[in-house]
Order: sequence, then structure tokens, then C-alpha cells
Amino acid sequence: MLPKSDYELDVFNEYKDEFNNMSKFDMYNGYMVQDLFYYYSMISNYGRLGPNSLHKIFEDYE
Repeated sequence: MLPKSDYELDVFNEYKDEFNNMSKFDMYNGYMVQDLFYYYSMISNYGRLGPNSLHKIFEDYE
């Protein structure tokens, strides 16, 4: 779900920042960890965007 309150927005932004920090980690079986999360999100949501998908965290994907 998308953040609705200031508190939820702050927590969500912190989550996005930490997600972007995963680029510092090694690859997993030849794939970047961030890419695996993206693939998982696409598969589990049948490629659809929406408030219940993880796609919102990929807006600042570095």
C-alpha cells in the first residue's frame, strides 16, 4: 500500500533508501540483488503496477 501519513511516508522513504543501498552487496548467482527483487515483484503481480506491488520502491532505483 502507498504511504498515507507523514509517518508512513518517512518509513517508506527509509525503506527505499535502504533498498538502494543494496547495490553495495555482492551479486547472488550472477544477479544483482535489486534485480531479483524487481523480477519477484513483476512475477508476483503479473507485471501490473498498483498500490499493493513493490514497484513504488523502484522509482529511485540506482
